Amino acid sequence: MFMRKIQASKAKVAPVVPQTNQRQTEIDEAIASIRTLQKKTGKVTTEELLSFRHEGHKY
Repeated sequence: MFMRKIQASKAKVAPVVPQTNQRQTEIDEAIASIRTLQKKTGKVTTEELLSFRHEGHKY
């Protein structure tokens, strides 16, 4: 990691958490949400998945 000089006004609004850690936290929360949803809905068949993909399309 390297250091660089920045203006004090920018330093006041700089994020305290490094972006990589913050992004990983968001990813972990999204995965947890998906897993919770999977527990509620159960398994989806291939046919259902394909029909969901085409739902709302006009042919």
